Amino acid sequence: MSIFVFAHEMAFTCALHGDKESMAKFKADRHAFLGLLEMYGVRFFFAGHDHTYDWKEIKSSKWPANYSLNQIVAGTAGAPFYKNKGYYGDHGGYDLVRKDRKDTPMGNILADVDDKEAVKVSFKEIQP
Repeated sequence: MSIFVFAHEMAFTCALHGDKESMAKFKADRHAFLGLLEMYGVRFFFAGHDHTYDWKEIKSSKWPANYSLNQIVAGTAGAPFYKNKGYYGDHGGYDLVRKDRKDTPMGNILADVDDKEAVKVSFKEIQP
């Protein structure tokens, strides 16, 4: 069974909203939240808040070596996009690796799950 989690704010910033405007503002709560995702085997966490498309893989030395969490920020509903600022702020010991980023005006996310629970996520641009 694949579990997808959705929230407005992201765990780690990637554009305009810094640590005071993401889950990083409440570090202990963010750590507990990410621990729950790991405990239940969640592989994909979708958020908005930053007007961008950014996909990062999150790992922790406290998690099993074969587990990683994908945070996909998809605030792509048509507002002006925020510039890429990298992964600044307090990472709380988590390792962050960018898998994809697009600077495009609008788009949507497609998550395909096959009968073996393999998940393929893709971003599709929408022309206004």
